[in-house]
Amino acid sequence: MVSSYIGAMRTLLNYNKVIETGYAKYRGGMFKIPVMNNWMVVISGPELLSEYSRAREQDLSMGSATSKVIFRMSH
Repeated sequence: MVSSYIGAMRTLLNYNKVIETGYAKYRGGMFKIPVMNNWMVVISGPELLSEYSRAREQDLSMGSATSKVIFRMSH
């Protein structure tokens, strides 16, 4: 728990550097950045951005994804 707050503080202090490093390392993919209470997911690259913009709300919903996993595990 404490380490997540340390990561979030580093992000706040070096926000541009964190974004640049993530983009350089995961160009065309996704990466996550710690923020105070959770993670921010960054999507980069035209293909992923296009796919994200076409996705339905239920396909992006955490609740929907959790329900699908639970359903699959129960069968």
